[in-house]
Amino acid sequence: WIYQQFKGYDYVKGVVGGLDPVDLDKLQANIDKFKAMESPKFVGIRHLIGLEDVDYLTREDVHKGLQVISDNGLTFDLHSYPNTIKYIPLIAAQFPKLKMVIDHIAKPYYHDQG
Repeated sequence: WIYQQFKGYDYVKGVVGGLDPVDLDKLQANIDKFKAMESPKFVGIRHLIGLEDVDYLTREDVHKGLQVISDNGLTFDLHSYPNTIKYIPLIAAQFPKLKMVIDHIAKPYYHDQG
């Protein structure tokens, strides 16, 4: 749907899809489908890890999906929170070719600060 809305508008440089990194069959099928679209370019995947268990990024099934994302040269956009930041360096070390975007500066709890 989004591709139809922006076809021919060159000011849109890329699209990030909300795909589930643990559903490997659908993940790769959707990556293939979206990468085949010419404009706008499919550049990455975003998953709302803040809605998952705090240790979501430590799971083996997630790691398999992150490897698929990395192998396809896409970014992984992390919709993170302060309690999940500690896992990001671990992911960076385990997947050195995975490009990551930390969305919303990891949603700091600025309202709790005095």
